[in-house]
Amino acid sequence: MKIAILTFHRAVNCGAALQAWALKKVVERMGNVAEFPECNNVGELSRWPLDWWGPPTNGLPYFVSIFARIAYNLLSIPHYRLKIRRFARFRRRFIPERKCEAKDFINFYDKVIVGSDQVWQKKLTKENAALFFADNIPAGIQKIAYAASYGDTMLDDDSVNRIVKVVNQFDNVSVREMVIFRQLNGKTNKDIPIVLDPTLLLCATDYCELMKGFKVPPQPYLFAYVLNSYADQIKMIKDVARRLGLKAIIFSMYQNSLLCAPTGLSYSVSPEMFVGYIANAKYIMTSSFHGTALSLIFKKPFVTWNENGGRIDPMSRIGSLLRLVESGDRSIQNSSSIDDIIDLIRRPLGSLENVNKARIESINWLQSCFI
Repeated sequence: MKIAILTFHRAVNCGAALQAWALKKVVERMGNVAEFPECNNVGELSRWPLDWWGPPTNGLPYFVSIFARIAYNLLSIPHYRLKIRRFARFRRRFIPERKCEAKDFINFYDKVIVGSDQVWQKKLTKENAALFFADNIPAGIQKIAYAASYGDTMLDDDSVNRIVKVVNQFDNVSVREMVIFRQLNGKTNKDIPIVLDPTLLLCATDYCELMKGFKVPPQPYLFAYVLNSYADQIKMIKDVARRLGLKAIIFSMYQNSLLCAPTGLSYSVSPEMFVGYIANAKYIMTSSFHGTALSLIFKKPFVTWNENGGRIDPMSRIGSLLRLVESGDRSIQNSSSIDDIIDLIRRPLGSLENVNKARIESINWLQSCFI
């Protein structure tokens, strides 16, 4: 069968790119052909390189800040453009696209899969929301929602009712997080299971093709992948690496600052580099869901945290994953001491039997949608 996958495959985000690639790989192992219709660009330019952070409101500091911001923006553009080029190369190699509008799917595809990622988060999808809600997909095509998500936040009743109507437009529906399962369970005419993010449907050996040509750093290192380059968190990572006698390699997903950010950060990591650095790291520190997922796939000791502060919600993306592997104790907080972090990160990973079981169940559910 010919399958269309609707997800954030054009996002300049390692997790989004890898989950799209992983879902394609699994779908094609089931004897299908998968493509990504090029009819949305969600996330493609989600963070413009020009960052006009809040300047002083008056006086000399205001004029000084103007020159500082101009300098920062000029410095950031080459890094941002390099990142764009690397992601474009990844799509050319691993994510086949077809220029095709939703109304024409009937001419090319037998089924449509919406997901994974936060495809039901209207704040992200904006004008493309109808596409991911399957509102404008022809009625003659089977619609599957795989590991669909709207993020970690509980929705109000009106929003839940909107999602319930959406769910009833799909032939098969599964979700990724416990928070969504609890809000939708029993409110639709569908049996809605929780399934794994597509990246977790593959094993470490499946990722080898992405690492061809990756140059492993010559000295042991701690790899950190964070969402934002907050100075206190970067300092924490460097302190942990120093105490462990390791080099710190730190990537930030969002290019918040080059002029004023802590030194030692990189922003232009590609999906292939992301996988390579995790696969060869001694330890992992991350505030990212997919950083946590890849750490489990490669069986790397890790710690993870919530950048917004406080504990990780057990029903959130990361929380649901940690509960699955019974590794809630691998989460830290901004207030955690370096000694506590080192104690946690040195602990060997527990059994991944639950992940293996969930992988089989998730693949079987997806396979059943093609029968």
